[in-house]
Amino acid sequence: MGVLGFPSGKDMSEMFGYVTDEDRAKWDQQREANKEKQPGTAADMASKSVAPAMDMAKQGVQAQMHGAQFEAQRGAQPKQKTRAVRETVTEQSHNIDASDTGYGPEF
Repeated sequence: MGVLGFPSGKDMSEMFGYVTDEDRAKWDQQREANKEKQPGTAADMASKSVAPAMDMAKQGVQAQMHGAQFEAQRGAQPKQKTRAVRETVTEQSHNIDASDTGYGPEF
């Protein structure tokens, strides 16, 4: 014990663990190693995640352009779509009243 019952410097270092320069050097080295393993900035992460989608979109556009060029070379006519629309109208011949039919609720 130190003066007036307070712990001495040695006692404090034993209680809380004294940090040496070697410890700090090891920690700094470990921090640097962890920084290399971590991804970069948010912009880097975003560009890496968007790159596959951009490649797929590019391939799709190139495929459409190649198809159009192929059709133009062989002289194909543009495709025409026809659509048939069928309309059905149902008319009720007379108004049905529940009291007339006998199908009213029974209690």
